[in-house]
Amino acid sequence: MKILRLSGYTFFAFLLGCALFYLPACSDSDNNIFKGSGQLEIAVTDVPIDSLSSVLVTISSITVAKESDGIWVEEKHTFDPPVTVDLLQYRHAMHQEFTLPETISLEDGTYKLISVYISHVTVINSNQETVLDMDLTEEQGTYNFADHNQTIIFSVVAGQVTTLLIDIDCESSVIYNGGYSFTPNMSVLEIRMR
Repeated sequence: MKILRLSGYTFFAFLLGCALFYLPACSDSDNNIFKGSGQLEIAVTDVPIDSLSSVLVTISSITVAKESDGIWVEEKHTFDPPVTVDLLQYRHAMHQEFTLPETISLEDGTYKLISVYISHVTVINSNQETVLDMDLTEEQGTYNFADHNQTIIFSVVAGQVTTLLIDIDCESSVIYNGGYSFTPNMSVLEIRMR
């Protein structure tokens, strides 16, 4: 059996190489020059409703929480300007979706989707009549996923884009009971990375 013997200089070079290789794992987490950021992209879709021709919703903000040492720290991201989309133009069954034009820059890590806030809704029936046009307070228009037993965990990786495809379900959100009202109902259909 051959025993490898290293000279003092070779041993020092070996240790230096190991230190440089493992240096990123030992950096300070509060000022980590090796940390990167990725992008969070939100896309929305829906299923058709025969009695309506348009359901325009204005998405004002999204709240996520980042996992840090076992604690979830919330981050609210407001879209400026808010984004209005006609949900009935984007049918999931036909693989149609609308991607919000503004992506959210997030530090790489593990996240939980907390809520989406819809601040305005306009509903137009099949006769092209506006049957609902209302502003929604945060209490009225915020869909909190945990309140509906939905836990949506996703990862953000430096240099990549994570897409959450959210179904804003018009059929259960737009309610007719002698008049129209809107209570958001949502689910996440897909989480994609590229």
